[in-house]
Amino acid sequence: MTSTSSELHIIRVSKSFQTGRRARVPVLQEASLWLRRGESVSVLGPTGCGKSTLLRLIAGLDQPDSGSITFDGEAVDHLSPYQRGIGFVFQNYALYPHFKVHGNIAFYFRLRRWTPDAVDDKVHETAAIMGMGFEALLGRMPRNLSGGEKQRVALARCISHSPRVLLLDEPFSNLDASLRLKTRSEVKRLVERFGLTTVFVTHDQSEAVAMGHRLAIMHAGEIIQVGTFQELYQQPLNQFVAGFLGSPPMHFFKGWRQGDDIVFDIGQTRLRTPVPDRLQHRLAPDSRLQIGLRPEHFYLAEPDAPLSLPCDIDSVEMLVSDAAQLVYVKHGSTKFCAKLSLQYAHRPHDTIWLGLPPAHIHVFDADGKRL
Repeated sequence: MTSTSSELHIIRVSKSFQTGRRARVPVLQEASLWLRRGESVSVLGPTGCGKSTLLRLIAGLDQPDSGSITFDGEAVDHLSPYQRGIGFVFQNYALYPHFKVHGNIAFYFRLRRWTPDAVDDKVHETAAIMGMGFEALLGRMPRNLSGGEKQRVALARCISHSPRVLLLDEPFSNLDASLRLKTRSEVKRLVERFGLTTVFVTHDQSEAVAMGHRLAIMHAGEIIQVGTFQELYQQPLNQFVAGFLGSPPMHFFKGWRQGDDIVFDIGQTRLRTPVPDRLQHRLAPDSRLQIGLRPEHFYLAEPDAPLSLPCDIDSVEMLVSDAAQLVYVKHGSTKFCAKLSLQYAHRPHDTIWLGLPPAHIHVFDADGKRL
Protein backbone atom coordinates (compact mmCIF):
# COMPACT_ATOMS: atom_id res chain seq x y z
CA MET A 1 0.00 0.00 0.00
CA THR A 2 1.74 3.17 -1.19
CA SER A 3 1.29 6.66 0.23
CA THR A 4 -0.57 9.25 -1.82
CA SER A 5 -0.54 11.91 0.87
CA SER A 6 -0.76 15.56 -0.12
CA GLU A 7 0.59 18.83 1.15
CA LEU A 8 -2.33 20.72 2.68
CA HIS A 9 -2.80 24.50 2.70
CA ILE A 10 -5.69 26.22 4.46
CA ILE A 11 -5.56 29.84 3.37
CA ARG A 12 -7.45 32.52 5.35
CA VAL A 13 -10.63 30.45 5.53
CA SER A 14 -13.75 31.93 7.14
CA LYS A 15 -17.10 30.31 7.87
CA SER A 16 -20.31 31.50 9.52
CA PHE A 17 -23.67 29.85 10.07
CA GLN A 18 -27.18 31.25 10.00
CA THR A 19 -28.84 31.17 13.42
CA GLY A 20 -31.98 33.14 12.68
CA ARG A 21 -33.57 35.17 9.94
CA ARG A 22 -30.73 37.64 9.79
CA ALA A 23 -28.02 36.82 12.30
CA ARG A 24 -24.97 34.88 11.19
CA VAL A 25 -22.53 33.57 13.78
CA PRO A 26 -18.85 33.43 12.73
CA VAL A 27 -17.30 30.04 13.46
CA LEU A 28 -13.98 30.43 11.64
CA GLN A 29 -12.21 33.73 11.06
CA GLU A 30 -9.43 33.79 8.44
CA ALA A 31 -7.93 30.55 9.70
CA SER A 32 -4.66 29.56 8.03
CA LEU A 33 -2.68 26.34 8.41
CA TRP A 34 -0.02 24.52 6.37
CA LEU A 35 0.83 20.83 6.61
CA ARG A 36 3.81 19.31 4.85
CA ARG A 37 3.25 16.02 3.03
CA GLY A 38 3.19 13.25 5.63
CA GLU A 39 2.99 15.63 8.60
CA SER A 40 0.56 15.25 11.50
CA VAL A 41 -0.85 18.39 13.11
CA SER A 42 -3.04 18.30 16.19
CA VAL A 43 -5.67 21.05 16.32
CA LEU A 44 -6.27 21.86 19.96
CA GLY A 45 -8.76 24.22 21.54
CA PRO A 46 -11.75 24.54 23.85
CA THR A 47 -15.21 23.28 22.94
CA GLY A 48 -16.90 25.49 20.34
CA CYS A 49 -13.72 27.08 18.97
CA GLY A 50 -14.27 25.77 15.42
CA LYS A 51 -12.11 22.64 15.33
CA SER A 52 -14.71 20.28 13.86
CA THR A 53 -15.90 22.93 11.40
CA LEU A 54 -12.34 23.20 10.12
CA LEU A 55 -12.30 19.44 9.44
CA ARG A 56 -15.64 19.60 7.64
CA LEU A 57 -14.31 22.33 5.35
CA ILE A 58 -11.19 20.30 4.53
CA ALA A 59 -13.40 17.30 3.78
CA GLY A 60 -15.79 19.31 1.60
CA LEU A 61 -18.79 18.61 3.83
CA ASP A 62 -19.22 22.39 4.20
CA GLN A 63 -18.06 25.24 1.98
CA PRO A 64 -16.09 28.25 3.27
CA ASP A 65 -17.52 31.76 2.98
CA SER A 66 -14.08 32.98 1.92
CA GLY A 67 -10.53 31.72 1.65
CA SER A 68 -9.26 28.59 -0.05
CA ILE A 69 -8.08 25.03 0.65
CA THR A 70 -5.45 23.38 -1.55
CA PHE A 71 -3.99 19.89 -1.87
CA ASP A 72 -0.50 19.96 -3.41
CA GLY A 73 -1.07 23.53 -4.52
CA GLU A 74 -4.34 22.83 -6.35
CA ALA A 75 -7.58 24.34 -5.00
CA VAL A 76 -10.14 21.71 -3.97
CA ASP A 77 -12.94 24.10 -2.99
CA HIS A 78 -14.98 23.08 -6.04
CA LEU A 79 -14.51 19.34 -5.43
CA SER A 80 -17.03 17.13 -3.63
CA PRO A 81 -15.95 15.02 -0.63
CA TYR A 82 -16.00 12.02 -2.96
CA GLN A 83 -13.52 13.71 -5.31
CA ARG A 84 -11.09 14.98 -2.67
CA GLY A 85 -9.77 11.57 -1.67
CA ILE A 86 -9.84 12.22 2.06
CA GLY A 87 -10.21 9.76 4.92
CA PHE A 88 -12.40 10.85 7.83
CA VAL A 89 -12.67 9.09 11.20
CA PHE A 90 -15.60 10.61 13.06
CA GLN A 91 -16.07 10.74 16.81
CA ASN A 92 -18.89 8.16 16.56
CA TYR A 93 -17.00 6.18 13.84
CA ALA A 94 -19.93 6.38 11.32
CA LEU A 95 -19.73 2.73 10.26
CA TYR A 96 -22.37 1.38 7.88
CA PRO A 97 -24.60 -0.54 10.32
CA HIS A 98 -26.04 -2.90 7.67
CA PHE A 99 -22.61 -4.04 6.41
CA LYS A 100 -20.23 -6.42 8.10
CA VAL A 101 -16.70 -5.19 8.73
CA HIS A 102 -15.64 -6.68 5.39
CA GLY A 103 -18.38 -4.69 3.64
CA ASN A 104 -17.48 -1.46 5.42
CA ILE A 105 -13.96 -1.64 4.03
CA ALA A 106 -15.02 -2.96 0.64
CA PHE A 107 -17.71 -0.33 -0.02
CA TYR A 108 -15.25 2.30 -1.30
CA PHE A 109 -13.87 -0.09 -3.92
CA ARG A 110 -17.26 -1.48 -4.96
CA LEU A 111 -18.38 2.07 -5.76
CA ARG A 112 -15.43 2.27 -8.11
CA ARG A 113 -16.42 -0.99 -9.79
CA TRP A 114 -13.44 -3.07 -8.72
CA THR A 115 -13.83 -6.78 -9.44
CA PRO A 116 -14.99 -8.93 -6.48
CA ASP A 117 -11.59 -10.68 -6.31
CA ALA A 118 -9.70 -7.36 -6.31
CA VAL A 119 -11.98 -5.99 -3.59
CA ASP A 120 -11.47 -9.10 -1.46
CA ASP A 121 -7.71 -8.92 -1.89
CA LYS A 122 -7.71 -5.26 -0.83
CA VAL A 123 -9.80 -6.01 2.28
CA HIS A 124 -7.47 -8.81 3.38
CA GLU A 125 -4.40 -6.69 2.62
CA THR A 126 -5.84 -3.99 4.87
CA ALA A 127 -6.61 -6.53 7.60
CA ALA A 128 -2.99 -7.71 7.52
CA ILE A 129 -1.77 -4.11 7.88
CA MET A 130 -4.07 -3.50 10.85
CA GLY A 131 -2.34 -6.29 12.71
CA MET A 132 -3.15 -9.16 15.01
CA GLY A 133 -6.80 -10.04 15.49
CA PHE A 134 -8.26 -7.82 12.79
CA GLU A 135 -8.92 -10.63 10.34
CA ALA A 136 -11.33 -12.14 12.89
CA LEU A 137 -13.44 -8.96 12.81
CA LEU A 138 -14.22 -9.10 9.08
CA GLY A 139 -17.32 -11.25 9.48
CA ARG A 140 -18.88 -9.29 12.34
CA MET A 141 -21.53 -6.57 12.29
CA PRO A 142 -20.76 -3.10 13.79
CA ARG A 143 -23.39 -3.60 16.53
CA ASN A 144 -21.34 -6.54 17.83
CA LEU A 145 -18.08 -4.59 18.08
CA SER A 146 -16.60 -2.88 21.11
CA GLY A 147 -15.69 0.81 20.99
CA GLY A 148 -12.05 0.01 20.35
CA GLU A 149 -12.92 -2.44 17.58
CA LYS A 150 -15.21 0.10 15.88
CA GLN A 151 -12.38 2.63 15.99
CA ARG A 152 -9.99 0.14 14.33
CA VAL A 153 -12.53 -0.60 11.60
CA ALA A 154 -13.12 3.11 10.93
CA LEU A 155 -9.39 3.66 10.61
CA ALA A 156 -8.94 0.60 8.39
CA ARG A 157 -11.68 1.85 6.09
CA CYS A 158 -9.81 5.14 5.72
CA ILE A 159 -6.27 3.89 5.15
CA SER A 160 -7.39 1.13 2.75
CA HIS A 161 -7.72 3.66 -0.08
CA SER A 162 -4.53 5.65 0.73
CA PRO A 163 -6.18 9.02 1.43
CA ARG A 164 -4.57 12.27 0.37
CA VAL A 165 -5.41 13.71 3.81
CA LEU A 166 -6.55 11.83 6.92
CA LEU A 167 -8.94 13.67 9.25
CA LEU A 168 -9.45 12.46 12.83
CA ASP A 169 -12.23 14.12 14.84
CA GLU A 170 -11.69 13.20 18.51
CA PRO A 171 -11.59 9.48 17.62
CA PHE A 172 -10.60 8.31 21.11
CA SER A 173 -13.15 10.22 23.18
CA ASN A 174 -15.54 7.26 23.52
CA LEU A 175 -12.87 4.85 24.76
CA ASP A 176 -11.91 4.13 28.36
CA ALA A 177 -8.51 5.29 29.59
CA SER A 178 -6.51 2.07 29.09
CA LEU A 179 -7.99 1.34 25.66
CA ARG A 180 -7.50 4.96 24.60
CA LEU A 181 -3.75 4.72 25.20
CA LYS A 182 -3.44 1.42 23.31
CA THR A 183 -5.56 2.62 20.38
CA ARG A 184 -3.72 5.93 20.15
CA SER A 185 -0.42 4.06 19.87
CA GLU A 186 -1.79 1.88 17.05
CA VAL A 187 -3.17 4.85 15.13
CA LYS A 188 0.13 6.71 15.43
CA ARG A 189 2.01 3.62 14.19
CA LEU A 190 -0.14 3.38 11.08
CA VAL A 191 -0.05 7.11 10.36
CA GLU A 192 3.73 7.15 10.56
CA ARG A 193 4.14 3.89 8.63
CA PHE A 194 2.28 5.24 5.61
CA GLY A 195 3.36 8.87 5.95
CA LEU A 196 -0.23 10.11 6.07
CA THR A 197 -0.88 13.85 6.10
CA THR A 198 -3.11 13.99 9.17
CA VAL A 199 -5.23 16.61 10.91
CA PHE A 200 -6.13 15.41 14.39
CA VAL A 201 -8.75 17.36 16.33
CA THR A 202 -8.96 17.06 20.10
CA HIS A 203 -9.42 19.01 23.32
CA ASP A 204 -7.09 16.62 25.18
CA GLN A 205 -3.58 18.04 25.46
CA SER A 206 -1.86 14.71 26.10
CA GLU A 207 -3.40 13.22 22.96
CA ALA A 208 -2.56 16.31 20.92
CA VAL A 209 1.10 16.21 21.92
CA ALA A 210 1.35 12.44 21.40
CA MET A 211 -0.25 12.46 17.93
CA GLY A 212 1.02 15.66 16.32
CA HIS A 213 4.41 16.72 14.99
CA ARG A 214 3.06 20.23 15.61
CA LEU A 215 0.13 21.76 17.46
CA ALA A 216 -2.31 24.39 16.19
CA ILE A 217 -4.03 26.24 19.01
CA MET A 218 -7.53 27.55 18.21
CA HIS A 219 -9.65 30.09 20.05
CA ALA A 220 -12.93 31.71 19.02
CA GLY A 221 -12.61 30.62 15.41
CA GLU A 222 -9.00 31.70 14.96
CA ILE A 223 -5.81 29.66 14.73
CA ILE A 224 -3.76 31.58 17.28
CA GLN A 225 -0.38 29.85 17.13
CA VAL A 226 1.21 26.85 15.40
CA GLY A 227 4.40 25.12 16.50
CA THR A 228 5.90 22.19 18.36
CA PHE A 229 4.84 21.58 21.93
CA GLN A 230 8.20 22.87 23.17
CA GLU A 231 7.84 26.09 21.16
CA LEU A 232 4.32 26.79 22.36
CA TYR A 233 5.08 25.83 25.95
CA GLN A 234 8.22 27.94 26.22
CA GLN A 235 7.22 30.85 23.96
CA PRO A 236 3.43 31.23 23.94
CA LEU A 237 2.27 34.01 21.65
CA ASN A 238 -0.25 35.37 24.12
CA GLN A 239 -1.94 34.88 27.45
CA PHE A 240 -4.59 32.55 26.03
CA VAL A 241 -2.05 30.07 24.62
CA ALA A 242 0.00 30.26 27.83
CA GLY A 243 -3.04 29.60 29.99
CA PHE A 244 -4.51 26.91 27.76
CA LEU A 245 -1.39 24.79 27.21
CA GLY A 246 -0.17 23.01 30.30
CA SER A 247 -1.79 21.00 33.06
CA PRO A 248 -2.46 22.55 35.48
CA PRO A 249 -2.65 25.84 33.59
CA MET A 250 -0.39 28.83 34.10
CA HIS A 251 -1.16 31.26 36.93
CA PHE A 252 -1.37 35.00 36.22
CA PHE A 253 -0.70 37.91 38.56
CA LYS A 254 -1.04 41.64 37.95
CA GLY A 255 2.23 43.53 37.73
CA TRP A 256 3.94 46.65 36.39
CA ARG A 257 7.36 48.11 35.68
CA GLN A 258 8.91 50.12 38.46
CA GLY A 259 12.33 51.51 37.66
CA ASP A 260 14.57 48.62 36.64
CA ASP A 261 12.27 46.03 38.19
CA ILE A 262 9.11 44.15 37.35
CA VAL A 263 6.85 44.28 40.39
CA PHE A 264 3.84 42.05 41.06
CA ASP A 265 1.62 41.15 43.98
CA ILE A 266 0.66 37.70 45.21
CA GLY A 267 -1.83 38.20 48.00
CA GLN A 268 -0.44 40.85 50.30
CA THR A 269 3.17 40.22 49.32
CA ARG A 270 4.90 42.43 46.78
CA LEU A 271 7.61 40.71 44.77
CA ARG A 272 10.13 42.22 42.41
CA THR A 273 12.59 40.87 39.85
CA PRO A 274 14.92 42.74 37.49
CA VAL A 275 13.58 43.59 34.04
CA PRO A 276 15.14 41.08 31.61
CA ASP A 277 17.66 42.57 29.20
CA ARG A 278 15.45 41.74 26.20
CA LEU A 279 12.65 43.89 27.66
CA GLN A 280 14.68 46.88 28.85
CA HIS A 281 13.70 49.01 25.84
CA ARG A 282 10.24 47.52 25.33
CA LEU A 283 8.66 48.23 28.70
CA ALA A 284 7.62 51.81 29.38
CA PRO A 285 7.84 53.08 32.98
CA ASP A 286 4.78 52.05 35.04
CA SER A 287 3.43 49.92 32.14
CA ARG A 288 0.76 47.47 33.28
CA LEU A 289 1.64 43.79 32.90
CA GLN A 290 0.40 40.26 33.48
CA ILE A 291 2.96 37.95 35.08
CA GLY A 292 2.67 34.24 34.25
CA LEU A 293 4.03 31.37 36.35
CA ARG A 294 3.54 27.67 35.70
CA PRO A 295 2.79 25.38 38.69
CA GLU A 296 5.71 23.10 37.80
CA HIS A 297 8.20 25.97 38.07
CA PHE A 298 7.57 26.75 41.73
CA TYR A 299 10.10 25.14 44.06
CA LEU A 300 10.56 24.62 47.81
CA ALA A 301 12.60 27.52 49.15
CA GLU A 302 14.26 28.42 52.43
CA PRO A 303 12.29 30.87 54.60
CA ASP A 304 12.81 34.50 53.51
CA ALA A 305 14.78 33.46 50.41
CA PRO A 306 14.72 36.02 47.54
CA LEU A 307 11.56 35.95 45.41
CA SER A 308 9.76 33.53 47.71
CA LEU A 309 6.70 33.59 49.96
CA PRO A 310 5.11 31.47 52.72
CA CYS A 311 2.01 29.50 51.72
CA ASP A 312 -0.56 27.51 53.67
CA ILE A 313 -1.48 24.14 52.15
CA ASP A 314 -5.17 23.58 51.45
CA SER A 315 -4.93 20.13 49.86
CA VAL A 316 -2.56 17.74 48.12
CA GLU A 317 -3.24 15.64 45.03
CA MET A 318 -0.92 12.85 43.90
CA LEU A 319 -0.11 12.73 40.18
CA VAL A 320 0.75 9.10 39.50
CA SER A 321 1.68 9.53 35.82
CA ASP A 322 4.06 12.41 36.61
CA ALA A 323 5.45 10.97 39.85
CA ALA A 324 4.70 14.34 41.43
CA GLN A 325 2.25 16.00 43.78
CA LEU A 326 -0.04 18.92 43.11
CA VAL A 327 -0.07 21.14 46.18
CA TYR A 328 -2.95 23.62 46.43
CA VAL A 329 -1.95 26.58 48.55
CA LYS A 330 -3.05 30.04 49.57
CA HIS A 331 -1.09 33.14 50.40
CA GLY A 332 -3.37 35.67 52.01
CA SER A 333 -6.48 35.79 49.85
CA THR A 334 -4.75 34.39 46.74
CA LYS A 335 -5.02 30.70 45.91
CA PHE A 336 -2.84 28.82 43.41
CA CYS A 337 -1.08 25.48 43.07
CA ALA A 338 2.46 24.17 42.76
CA LYS A 339 3.59 20.93 41.15
CA LEU A 340 6.30 19.53 43.39
CA SER A 341 8.39 16.37 43.53
CA LEU A 342 7.61 13.47 45.83
CA GLN A 343 10.81 14.02 47.82
CA TYR A 344 8.91 15.57 50.73
CA ALA A 345 5.45 14.68 52.01
CA HIS A 346 3.12 17.67 52.27
CA ARG A 347 -0.11 17.76 54.25
CA PRO A 348 -3.05 20.14 54.55
CA HIS A 349 -2.54 22.99 57.04
CA ASP A 350 1.27 22.78 56.74
CA THR A 351 3.13 25.96 55.81
CA ILE A 352 5.78 25.86 53.09
CA TRP A 353 7.90 28.50 51.36
CA LEU A 354 7.67 28.55 47.59
CA GLY A 355 10.29 30.13 45.37
CA LEU A 356 9.76 31.65 41.93
CA PRO A 357 12.64 31.22 39.44
CA PRO A 358 13.10 34.48 37.45
CA ALA A 359 14.11 32.54 34.31
CA HIS A 360 10.64 30.96 34.15
CA ILE A 361 8.59 34.11 34.63
CA HIS A 362 6.48 35.00 31.58
CA VAL A 363 5.61 38.65 30.94
CA PHE A 364 2.52 39.76 29.00
CA ASP A 365 1.33 43.26 28.21
CA ALA A 366 -2.06 44.66 29.24
CA ASP A 367 -3.63 43.18 26.08
CA GLY A 368 -2.29 39.70 26.83
CA LYS A 369 0.50 39.64 24.22
CA ARG A 370 3.73 37.97 25.33
CA LEU A 371 6.67 40.34 25.60
